[in-house]
Amino acid sequence: MSKIIKSQEFELQYQRAWKIRCIELKLLELIDCGLISGTIHTCIGQEINSILLSPNLNEEDIIFSNHRGHGHFLSRYPQDEEAFLSEILSVEGALNNGISGTQHIHHKNISSPGIIVPFLGEGSFGQGLIFEAFNFAAIPSLPIL
Repeated sequence: MSKIIKSQEFELQYQRAWKIRCIELKLLELIDCGLISGTIHTCIGQEINSILLSPNLNEEDIIFSNHRGHGHFLSRYPQDEEAFLSEILSVEGALNNGISGTQHIHHKNISSPGIIVPFLGEGSFGQGLIFEAFNFAAIPSLPIL
């Protein structure tokens, strides 16, 4: 009986990971068609990480995700999948009023804030993320640490 339960749990996790993969593939199609503004960074290949983590989190646990955090969101809040997609499609009234795009979503106990504190060192200026951080800080005249 134990092996059957484990097999059923594995099947459920696989189905959830596959659903995230299908959503990510659809997002790539939508951006190619010009229906998503800005950029998109999928979590293709990383889906199972979030699926396996979510059952081990308490409701009050907070996730600070990254720029490839769609799987984190979709595994933590599968019931909010439509709201997630509405946000990415820039729908007014969505999770963050349609302005967060795919990289800066905040909802309940999950946030993908992008870069907040940049660290400079060898190779830093070869990364586009450092320039994104500078731009983000310069627009509202935020201090850089």
